[in-house]
Amino acid sequence: MNKKYKAQIMLITLIVLTILSIVTVTAIVLNSRDVAEVVVNKKYDEIYSASENKVLELVNIYGTYESTLASLGGDQNCIGLDSNTFSCNFELESTNFNIESDVSVSDEKDIVDYKVFKDRSIELKLNGYRGDLDIYWDKPGQPISSQASLEFVLIYRDSGGNYKAVIDIFNGVGVYDSTPIHRFTFSENPVYSSNTTTARRISFVGAISATDTPILLSITPRMNNLDDSVDITIIPTIAGTYPDQIRKFESKAYDPLDGETPVVNLITQIPLYPQTLGLFDYLLLSEGDITIN
Repeated sequence: MNKKYKAQIMLITLIVLTILSIVTVTAIVLNSRDVAEVVVNKKYDEIYSASENKVLELVNIYGTYESTLASLGGDQNCIGLDSNTFSCNFELESTNFNIESDVSVSDEKDIVDYKVFKDRSIELKLNGYRGDLDIYWDKPGQPISSQASLEFVLIYRDSGGNYKAVIDIFNGVGVYDSTPIHRFTFSENPVYSSNTTTARRISFVGAISATDTPILLSITPRMNNLDDSVDITIIPTIAGTYPDQIRKFESKAYDPLDGETPVVNLITQIPLYPQTLGLFDYLLLSEGDITIN
């Protein structure tokens, strides 16, 4: 055989062997990492499950519309930090190791990253609040075409005691074919100053008179995709006159005897007021004792 061909065959063989050795070494490294992750993930899963069960237990007791935050004072594991916040510590059941869970329960004005599904509403109790609201909504990691337009329904009471409604739409991503003349004012959200499609500061007082009393604001995401949702953040510009909106359960669970314990952080937010189904908003408005302006 020609020496030239022998050299080429040897070179090709060496390249193949080199590639195989790289693949073998990589596989060993990955397998080692996977084994370690399985051990950690198994512990993480057990801590997560125990923590989630405890949070759900607390939500079932203290997350109902009728319950007050002060009722947590009757739980020996909880202490009040102030009128709006309780701090609790629990030892959770586990068959293999110790689990501790630190849970903060608080009533909050700000709503942060609250998941709202398409055509469902989040309803804010206003109690006469006439300030602005900074709103940001997002479907994480998705392009503009998959984001939501927002529909607003303001319920207010006029000086004669009659309940009325004003409807407006912010159609920043073009879900609607056309947009009505705005009754609300939509301006720059200072936190997201460059975002003009899914971040706005809204003012609704221009749509009602000085003698009208804002009662409730319903916000509904409208999207082109089926079974979709957005994470929404709503922050008042005048916190002092704005009611608390949600009860937040924030849990941190871990193994206190393990210096490298996985830590599970859970946040559950429960509206403080009953929420109606967004699909029935128009039915409630048109068939009830509320006049649409």
